[in-house]
Amino acid sequence: MSKTVFYFIRHGQVANSQKVIYERLRGFPLSLTGMRQVRETGRFLSSIDEALTASAIYASPLERTVQTAELIAEILNERRSLAILPKLRVRTDTRLIEAANSFRGCRMGYGSASFLRPANWKKFLDLKTPGWGEDYIKIENRMLSFLHSKINPLKDDTVLVVSHQSPIWVLRHFLTKSSAPLNPLMRKVSLASVSKFCMDSATGKLISASYFNPAGKIR
Repeated sequence: MSKTVFYFIRHGQVANSQKVIYERLRGFPLSLTGMRQVRETGRFLSSIDEALTASAIYASPLERTVQTAELIAEILNERRSLAILPKLRVRTDTRLIEAANSFRGCRMGYGSASFLRPANWKKFLDLKTPGWGEDYIKIENRMLSFLHSKINPLKDDTVLVVSHQSPIWVLRHFLTKSSAPLNPLMRKVSLASVSKFCMDSATGKLISASYFNPAGKIR
């Protein structure tokens, strides 16, 4: 049985002094702390032969995810060169993008995103859709579409992927059914964390899932 292993990595901490919901807005690169987090995760991945020999690395097209992927690729490529492996080059895919959010550009709890505004109550109380942004089913469909399009049916393979908290969390939920119903308060996708999914290449079914937080102590 051949398998395709995916390492889904969340980007590191973002430079966001105004504490706005940056969603898909332009800019918002990694902070210095975020870079340290990503480098720690890169070193963690470089210590795993399976990840070190990955065939590709993909990223959401937003600046913070591309930057995360490039830092990880740089660390892996240093060791790959010693093993005479080709350099990993970051490729982007829009299916990995951050979940849409109707409060983008706002500070949560303030102004148009205030908890005191009656117009927002229905949005905040709807945790299942969710009421404030992109439907979880839509996120699931695009993330599963990406995952299944990268499964190699002919041989064992490993793919590295850099995305965002909500898309990775939704994907893991629908693959493992580990938490029902969907609840944003139960998210477990820390900055620069790694969610690993081992897929049966023939059936596209999940074999196993695991979670790592190598940069958890860097804040």
